[in-house]
Amino acid sequence: MIKTRLSNVFFLFILLIYLSACGLAEYRYLPQVPLNNVDTVLNISTITLDDLISDYSSYSPVYSIYYKIYISDELVDSQIHQTDLSRINNTLLNDYNSFTSVADPANFSSLPNASTFKNRNYHELDLEGININSMLSGNGGTITIFFPLASGESPTMTGPAGSAPLFRNSGSGANNGYLFSLEPDRYFMYSYDLVFKTDYPITEGGINNDVSLKGNLKEAYEYAYVSMYVVAAGVDVDFSRILSKPTHIGVFKLP
Repeated sequence: MIKTRLSNVFFLFILLIYLSACGLAEYRYLPQVPLNNVDTVLNISTITLDDLISDYSSYSPVYSIYYKIYISDELVDSQIHQTDLSRINNTLLNDYNSFTSVADPANFSSLPNASTFKNRNYHELDLEGININSMLSGNGGTITIFFPLASGESPTMTGPAGSAPLFRNSGSGANNGYLFSLEPDRYFMYSYDLVFKTDYPITEGGINNDVSLKGNLKEAYEYAYVSMYVVAAGVDVDFSRILSKPTHIGVFKLP
């Protein structure tokens, strides 16, 4: 914990020097979730979220998880590594590479903003039956995300507020501004509707804006995967959104 706090203080110190040199008076900052706080093995990820309220209460901080679903014709039933991304779906690799610099804790010149996830059609995760802010509150805690291997079982999140199935974004346009409809439903499960009803190319107001197809041979696509990032999020004095640098949680196969 001490090491994490020191690294965050050092990051903020360097960041303020950099931005001052650029002529900017002030930068609103929230600390990145340390890579060591994310433990992902196969289909389970355990994430330790530090307390943000003590030092950043003026920003009303919470945590948020952004996700995107990728359709594929490739089965990867082992630990998914960076070398697997292109064969799952080349857009997955492109998206991962686009986030590399902004996710790098040592890169002070690349910082996230409101468009960072929006431009890549990443959306905020939701939960069924539980307000996700109670799970990802600024008070911190430990959450576990579980993607079952058996068909018919829904992926879940377990944390301070209990346990609940993962829900895809409602498509209401909250936070990232995109309106879209979802097919066949909001659960993180593979289905033919998830493939055949998804608009391509993705358009505002279309179907499944949170899904990326892989070419046009839909009949061959029998698998779906999801990539997730966790960020600290807050509100500035002008009500604009503040995001920390993102931390990659992992890529998981949908049941």
